[in-house]
Amino acid sequence: MGIYVMKANLLLLIIFIILAFRVDAQRKHENIFFCGYTTNTNADALCNYFQSSAILPNKSAENAVDKILAPLGLPRNFVLVSCPKINNAIAITPSDGIRYIVYDNEFMKQIDQSTTNWSSTSILAHEIGHHLSGHTLIGSKDLHDHRIKELEADEFSGFILFKMGATLEQAQAAINKASTDHDDTYSTHPNRKKRLDAIAKGYQKAKSQQKINGIDDGPTFENYLSLGIKAMDNQAYEIAIVNFNNAIAFNPKNSIAFERRAIVKSLMRDEPGALADYTKAIELDPTNVSSYTNRGISKARLSDDKGALNDYTKALQIDPYYDFAYYNLGIYYARKGYENEGDNKISNDYYSKALNNLNKSIELNSNNQYAFVTRGKLKAKAYSDHFSAIKDFDSALSIDSKCYEAYYERGNSKYSTNNFSDAIPDYDKFLKSDPYHAYAYYFRGLSREKLNDYPGLISDFKKAIENEIDNAGAYYMVGWSYASEGDQTRDNEKVSKDKFNKALEYLNKCLELDSKYTIAYYYRGMVKADAKNDSKGALEDFNVFLTSVKDSPDAYFRRGLCKVDLSDFKGAVKDFDKAIELDPSMPNYYYNRGTVKQFDLMDNSGALQDYNKIIETGQGDFAIYYLRGRVKAELGDIKGGLSDLDYSIKLNSESSESYFTKGMILGQQGNSTKACEQLKKAAELGHEDALIKIKELCN
Repeated sequence: MGIYVMKANLLLLIIFIILAFRVDAQRKHENIFFCGYTTNTNADALCNYFQSSAILPNKSAENAVDKILAPLGLPRNFVLVSCPKINNAIAITPSDGIRYIVYDNEFMKQIDQSTTNWSSTSILAHEIGHHLSGHTLIGSKDLHDHRIKELEADEFSGFILFKMGATLEQAQAAINKASTDHDDTYSTHPNRKKRLDAIAKGYQKAKSQQKINGIDDGPTFENYLSLGIKAMDNQAYEIAIVNFNNAIAFNPKNSIAFERRAIVKSLMRDEPGALADYTKAIELDPTNVSSYTNRGISKARLSDDKGALNDYTKALQIDPYYDFAYYNLGIYYARKGYENEGDNKISNDYYSKALNNLNKSIELNSNNQYAFVTRGKLKAKAYSDHFSAIKDFDSALSIDSKCYEAYYERGNSKYSTNNFSDAIPDYDKFLKSDPYHAYAYYFRGLSREKLNDYPGLISDFKKAIENEIDNAGAYYMVGWSYASEGDQTRDNEKVSKDKFNKALEYLNKCLELDSKYTIAYYYRGMVKADAKNDSKGALEDFNVFLTSVKDSPDAYFRRGLCKVDLSDFKGAVKDFDKAIELDPSMPNYYYNRGTVKQFDLMDNSGALQDYNKIIETGQGDFAIYYLRGRVKAELGDIKGGLSDLDYSIKLNSESSESYFTKGMILGQQGNSTKACEQLKKAAELGHEDALIKIKELCN
């Protein structure tokens, strides 16, 4: 059974670009990253200010910045903005690429008044440190990374304040006032002790004439390119675009910046923009094989298959050993094979080309885990060679144990080779990376169903449904499981009823999604008949099921029971006949046909044959002997009837009906003494009619 991810093509195309340039995508960033002096960063007020206020220079602040930069010999290339009511000082680089320091005059004055005039200088130095370290251009990966950047800016502040003549106490005064010794685990800013230590570290470096690492002296092409790549690695795509734009402005003839910007645009789903940048990169460097290959990926995503094929081919003409081009050709041919599955000759030709190109890619680069995953998927889907596919997935995971797609696909192949117990751990690992993947829950649920883990399968199929899987099978499996649980909990009427109601809900949804999901009609019919007393509705479901599945004895039997409830006794017997024809080993089929013949159609001879059949197979219980005894008596075989009733009583001495019937037969034969004995025994066991007959027959 071939199993694969329905949206694989889209996912793979994202992976291809990441593979080419090792973009480790983890999370999104805002397009504006800012570093505040304290945790009290009122971003809303800041944004509102930029939208509605003019930027007014502050001469004293500009002079302070010039003095801070003087020991470094650097010009001032920041814009200073006085922004009231933000209660902070903030370094920021918005989408225009200009570096700003935004500060609240009142905040600075309050710090100075309660400490020393050096405090406002140290705050400005801290924000300048953010800019010179490139923090506002690359963003932060997480809170821990953000706190490290704050400590780097504090270190710069300590370094500069020594150069300017402040004491260590003066350099640390602002932090002593503005921060606390809090638990900083979930904070953007470190606690007071860590920040004081960082300032002291910078102060001592200046004192011993050491340099601060990572400080740049202004933007260059290389700076912007490097910052763009860092932002891309952090998935800060908007910031990356700004930096690549600036790099291109510095040097519009360098192909690398265009290519990198194209990668980011592709990751942002701006495929036309990516295509234009790749084309520009190729124009500037016609030998750039990665640009040709990545442009091919963009063309494929824009449904330009011919253009994609041409670009992959061109890349290999330039470099016949470029593994990534072979890899993408393999993907291209595999997709074309999937699209032409209706024509075996065409699809097989594509599959063969796909396999050859993937083999070549792996031969040239055996460290591309995604090539092994893609080849494994091809082997599983196109060739049903799941054992070989599993080896490829194993290879991918030996290269990168966090290649989670390999766990998913390996789980699918293990399921297809009936290795259900080993498939489940692979789905477990995959779901840790993607807890919202509906089909992973679905296939894990199927594996659990094979292992009879009903609570587990219900949980998985419900998870699949929660994650918006439009798969009738998921609803069917949950409905079927609830029906089974309802049947098993009949001794608790409330619980059983709840299970059956849920079963009906899910089975209805299954058939709403797929009216041809035949087996769902069978189980819905069972629930309607057994739990809802809806024989008419159940009959309709069994009719639909038996239109498609004509060899199910149990379905005929259950439909026969519905017909009995609806007083269609002849129709019921016909269904029981068919059930027995298909499976003559089931005593329940004979029993129900016999009772309908005996009590509803008055066919005692036919009923006798059915009861005989059950007893001949050694499956007769006290009830069968009771019924046969009664039929024999009605057919005139009094001796045989009494013998069967005696045996019924032997099997179950509490059977009041057997005593009563025996008493009635004996009374009709004129043996009132023995008749009364049997009737009294029946009365003792609670048979109400026996009391009436005792008054009539026994003095």
